[in-house]
Amino acid sequence: MVESSIFFLSDIRLLSFSFLGFLLILCSYSSVLFFTIQQPASCKSARAINRAAASRHM
Repeated sequence: MVESSIFFLSDIRLLSFSFLGFLLILCSYSSVLFFTIQQPASCKSARAINRAAASRHM
């Protein structure tokens, strides 16, 4: 009984760690994707993208 509960707790910890790692990878990938999209664009289009993002947040 005690062993199974300890295994369950370690399993939860492993799941949370893998979920955090997945979130971290997703965030870094999306930021890299955003920067690679924004880089070749001119300053004007980048400013327009920022304005659209700001208006979307409002």
